[in-house]
Amino acid sequence: MHPHLSGSWLIAGLGSAEEEESVDEKLKKYVGRIVRLKQDVFLQIKALARHHGAALENSFLVTEVKAGVRKLVCYGNSYRVEV
Repeated sequence: MHPHLSGSWLIAGLGSAEEEESVDEKLKKYVGRIVRLKQDVFLQIKALARHHGAALENSFLVTEVKAGVRKLVCYGNSYRVEV
């Protein structure tokens, strides 16, 4: 079982449905890649992981895109993170 953590990843300047679709397509390019989170988001997630006794590095594998809410689902160590 993977502990679930959530961070915020803001995407500014969205208006029409066409723009939202293009953002979803841009996010899909990250699936299967290892990414680093923004430092402020990572520090929040790291603090939660440390509270549970786990060490966490800023290196996450993106496994899917939640298109409707524009979030990436990532795994790092044994943690599932949505950003």
